[in-house]
Amino acid sequence: MLAGWKSADGQLHDYWFTFVQGVAVSYGLLDDKTANAVMDRLLAKMQAVGYTNFSLGLPGNLVPVKKGDYVFHNSPPTKFGEPRLDDGSDGFQFYENGGATGCWAYYTIKALYQLGRVADARRIFHPMLAGYAAGEFQGFGPSGMSHDWRDWQGGDHGYEGLLVENYHALLAVLDDVKTPRPALTAKQAVPVTPGLSQRDGAVFKDGRPYRGVGANYYDLFLRLLNSPTNTTSLAGLKQLGAAGIPFVRFGMGYTERDWKIFFDDREKFFRAFDQVVQAAEREHVGLIPSFFWRFRVFPELAGEPCDQWGNPDSKTTARARQLVGAVVERYKNSPAIWAWEFGNEPNLAADLPNAAQFRKKGGTERDDLTSATMAVMLTEFAQEVRRHDAHRLIIAGNSHPRASAWHNTAEKSWKPDTRAQTLEILRRDNPAPLDTI
Repeated sequence: MLAGWKSADGQLHDYWFTFVQGVAVSYGLLDDKTANAVMDRLLAKMQAVGYTNFSLGLPGNLVPVKKGDYVFHNSPPTKFGEPRLDDGSDGFQFYENGGATGCWAYYTIKALYQLGRVADARRIFHPMLAGYAAGEFQGFGPSGMSHDWRDWQGGDHGYEGLLVENYHALLAVLDDVKTPRPALTAKQAVPVTPGLSQRDGAVFKDGRPYRGVGANYYDLFLRLLNSPTNTTSLAGLKQLGAAGIPFVRFGMGYTERDWKIFFDDREKFFRAFDQVVQAAEREHVGLIPSFFWRFRVFPELAGEPCDQWGNPDSKTTARARQLVGAVVERYKNSPAIWAWEFGNEPNLAADLPNAAQFRKKGGTERDDLTSATMAVMLTEFAQEVRRHDAHRLIIAGNSHPRASAWHNTAEKSWKPDTRAQTLEILRRDNPAPLDTI
């Protein structure tokens, strides 16, 4: 095993550092034979010490850092891992003394993929992906400490709340998607349909499980819609295709003027949209249209307040159905369309205690978005998509939930949510027939 550091007296300090081994392997500092031997020992040690909760990430070290290797001893061992006992055991699993985290776990995972040890890599990485989806790496727990550093039982011992290094491990998605997939059994097989679909919580493309990272290309369509001779966005799409970007997400309307083009000059609207779809088909780049990027503006077309998104019989909802139905019906057979999205981060505007400060000039409480209105809004959107397209993913476009989303609704407060409350919010903010978070 590689030690963590060498002190001035020539002594090596080795605490079974997971990331040190990963960095050495992933940067090619060890030949494959030595690298595999190192990773064999690391994984065996991990099993021996009983670390299995990979949804929390990886410990930086697998055995306690001794008191003599700490410069400071000013905090309780359970806060930052600074031990009082010489063997370091009283500070172990707390913060950087063996705490579980996503920070620098990427290198261990990358090393395993690089050595062709896909099963070993996925045994760690796939539970981490589930942890990211469940919000395990951000926010605060009941103790007031944050999720970015955990003990091995899941107790919170961080303080940042949103530690960016925790998300570094997501780069391993790029390694995961390059690895061969086992052949599907007849039971596992799904029909081959255009774009993306989901079954049993997995995303499929061309009948096989799919993972990928795309790009946000907000004005791909709007640039062309508002200036038909400006084809620079199509040139950009070509560059993305050449760079291997598999799909892009783009806005269909930002201002009232954008949507008015659909209702007043549908030929112009679809002329621009056709060009985008045709370019995407040529360049083999998938498209995820986001219908209502600024959903608060759309009701103004009907002269209604925002709360009419929550009324299935409102003019706002009727116009939305008209737009969604026409677009989905026109392009549902194009291989370029991968999924359909409602809009940009609608959940971040729901039930805000300070909603009044975001109202338009002359706006009232009826222009504030409530979670109840949002549920109807998203349900009506998804139902209209399903009337025309039975297979593709339907996405709200939500951001990850606010750290206080549950309490925003229940108490109009900014008190941090628990994990259970965050899961409740995820279910609430993605009503059926939406099928993707």
